[in-house]
Amino acid sequence: MRRILLLVLLLIPLNSLAAKPKEGFESFIKEAETLNGWLTLFNHEEKWYLKLDANQLNEDFLITASIARGLGDAGFFSGTMLKSKVASFRRVDDEVHFLYRNVINQSKDDAQVEEAVKIAFQDSIIEVLPILATEGDAILIDASSLFAQDLYDLGAWVGSAFGARTSFNPKLSRIDEVKNFKGNTEIRSNLVFTARTSSGNTRSVETLVHYSFFPYPDEDFKARPADQRVGHFVTALRDYSIIDRPDFFVRYVNRFRLEKADEDAKMSLPKKPIVFYLSRTIPHKYRRWVREAVLEWNKAFEKIGFIGAVEARIQMDGEDFDPENNMYNTISWIATDTPRYGAIGPSRVNPLTGEILDADILVDESMIRGKAYQYDRMFGRPMEDEKEPDQDEFSPDQTAFRRLFGQSNAPFEQLPCRASEAVFHQLGLILLAGASSSESASTTEAQANYEKERERFIGQAVKWTVMHEVGHTLGLRHNFKASTMLTLDQMQDPEIVEKKGLYNSVMEYPGANLPAETGPTYYFTPTLGPYDYWAIEYAYKPLGKDPLKELDEIASRSLEPDLVYATDEDTYGADASDVDPYANIYDLGAEPMDYATRQIQLVHKSWDKIVDRLVRPGDSFQFAEGGFFGLLNEYLRSVRYVSKYVGGKVFSRMHRTTEGRRPIEVVDFEKQRQALKTLADYVFSDRYLDIPASLAESIPPSRWMHWGTDVWMKPMDKNIQGLIHYVQTEPFQRLLHPRVLARIVDQEHLYAGKNPLTLEEMLTTIMSSIFSEMYADARGSYPKTTPFVSANRRALQRYYVKELMTLVNEPSRAGRNIPWEAKTMARYTLKKILYRIDHFQKEGIYQKMDAPSRIHFDDIYNRIRHFMESQYVITNY
Repeated sequence: MRRILLLVLLLIPLNSLAAKPKEGFESFIKEAETLNGWLTLFNHEEKWYLKLDANQLNEDFLITASIARGLGDAGFFSGTMLKSKVASFRRVDDEVHFLYRNVINQSKDDAQVEEAVKIAFQDSIIEVLPILATEGDAILIDASSLFAQDLYDLGAWVGSAFGARTSFNPKLSRIDEVKNFKGNTEIRSNLVFTARTSSGNTRSVETLVHYSFFPYPDEDFKARPADQRVGHFVTALRDYSIIDRPDFFVRYVNRFRLEKADEDAKMSLPKKPIVFYLSRTIPHKYRRWVREAVLEWNKAFEKIGFIGAVEARIQMDGEDFDPENNMYNTISWIATDTPRYGAIGPSRVNPLTGEILDADILVDESMIRGKAYQYDRMFGRPMEDEKEPDQDEFSPDQTAFRRLFGQSNAPFEQLPCRASEAVFHQLGLILLAGASSSESASTTEAQANYEKERERFIGQAVKWTVMHEVGHTLGLRHNFKASTMLTLDQMQDPEIVEKKGLYNSVMEYPGANLPAETGPTYYFTPTLGPYDYWAIEYAYKPLGKDPLKELDEIASRSLEPDLVYATDEDTYGADASDVDPYANIYDLGAEPMDYATRQIQLVHKSWDKIVDRLVRPGDSFQFAEGGFFGLLNEYLRSVRYVSKYVGGKVFSRMHRTTEGRRPIEVVDFEKQRQALKTLADYVFSDRYLDIPASLAESIPPSRWMHWGTDVWMKPMDKNIQGLIHYVQTEPFQRLLHPRVLARIVDQEHLYAGKNPLTLEEMLTTIMSSIFSEMYADARGSYPKTTPFVSANRRALQRYYVKELMTLVNEPSRAGRNIPWEAKTMARYTLKKILYRIDHFQKEGIYQKMDAPSRIHFDDIYNRIRHFMESQYVITNY
């Protein structure tokens, strides 16, 4: 009997078992609180009912979200914005399906293809909700589970903070608050995520997510086609009806809706300005700089006919609004456990048109502490009873700092700080400062000067950072060629800087501008650059009868020297083979190689002074550790700038013109040779990496042992020779990368007759600099107490030989096949080294040198000889 009953139940349609909707809402909402607004909601004992009229079904609307209370880790921070989604409610029998609409695939001009697209790309059903009651054409559903749902699938993100597999826990999640307005419905939900540890235990964490539901914007907004020559964030759609070009993407510039109140006036107020609300969380002492940064953008809008396009309003203590509310563009100060950025400026856009709907800038308070500490590392703090150094300890470049502070202690170095989107903007500041006794001021005066100038430094940094982030919210992407607009000398001219800025765009990650002998100038750019005006013009200029022609005329200026542009994907290669030496982060000046050379020289002058600059009497020596690694990091980054010239190419996003220019141009061959010489002088030589024993003995790690620290099993000392070896071998990550080797082979073929740098020349030049001892005059004395070849150089020579052997014998490197020409030339270079050592060993004085050096040469000789005599198989040809 039971089997028959079960069979009968299985044959009954499932939807027929569900309760039929009641007529009328009264039984559900008679004791409920009514919240009228864009959505009509009823709340009774924490159960939320949603009324949907007939015109709200099958109608697209938008959802945006942001994290209202984060985890302080893994980038899951308070205020972080999430992408906009197009959603819809659809009635199916006695249920309502909540959908995410597939809107990125379309076919505007071909109805038949549009049908195929609809079949191929379906909407996503996120939640199925039973209809509780009907009343005329309106229906009532219980939306409690929907509003407390993980609508953005955040579990994996939370799991990265936990370091464990994490899933959304609907049983513990709940709705925290609902606010209903005429144009939007705001819902804050406590979402709980549960992680299972490796031991099998579970733990849960609660986050607060702010959802905004609001109607689809009206159709009056005119989407503006994007152009790759100008750097804007874009909204991309696929249009399968496009057949007259290689790809089928339609791309629109992300921009605010900005229209003139008087369309016929040359200069007009906007119908609705772009307003940024400065949160009361911003410290009072920095509000001036933040406000100036916001209003600085009005200069660009004035050029295209807008007066007061951007406004900055201070949130007063009595005002209360939610930064997460998409009705407000906000700038807020936040605190995090592990900062992922100094500041970030995301925005939410209409996914069909690119219209920016909301933008919130977050500034991490750690940025200010980082800037203050960095300033102290650069210039130091006045100290009492300080012994004055001799005048000849300082270079002429320090005159400005002596004038500025009237004191001799000025530590400098640079630690990597974090900023926008991924990492804080590293400033690349490495300075030495000092004063002679005749130029020293009193400690009180020096302290006052120091504090005043430090505030100026921090203020300029805050202004530039906020200008950068406001630029992001207006739709602008990074421009990592911006810092090449001026030479290092031009950057010292206040008139030039105040007119054009330090860089062509505030969207750069620049190094900081070092004051010269003439006195302090701007550490960070005080204003927008020419590129910023141009990018704003393209995105926001009111257009006439032929908009596409006008936009092309604007974008066609991309070849002007002050408008050079390269963004993230042009700068960050997938590996060390990135191509353009002028697209960098944290550099400065028209020629990155000049900047790198200066930075290395400044680091070199700092090795034996960094401890005195950073560790005052009574301080722990651990303060010097960060300074040391900051110097090493700056050295390393400078080496990378130089190595990018070899086999480098300059890339432009230009379109074809009648002038015959090409988008890819090889780096001048003499500059490539100069880069090899620079590497020989500053990297392969020991001269500039002469870290003294006194420094090695003075940089212990922190020994605090408590939560938030990690000192267990960490060594007390530093492997100095290993660190130097790491710096000296860094260039080979690029120079011997298969893509770079292939480019150099191409140079010989493509530019025959133009004296190109060849593979043979590159490998031989490197060999000559790394094994320079064998080319020196062998006559003279070789005291056995002093190594003829230092330990650092011995390690470098062994490394180069090993790398050449790898090129000869391995099929691939960094996931790419090694060019056959590189194998041939590497084998030829090994033979040259073998030949040179063989002749060197026959010199009578060879036996007079110290034993470690002699043993080293014997070892290199035997390694190469046995390798050349061995059998090997090439597997990639």
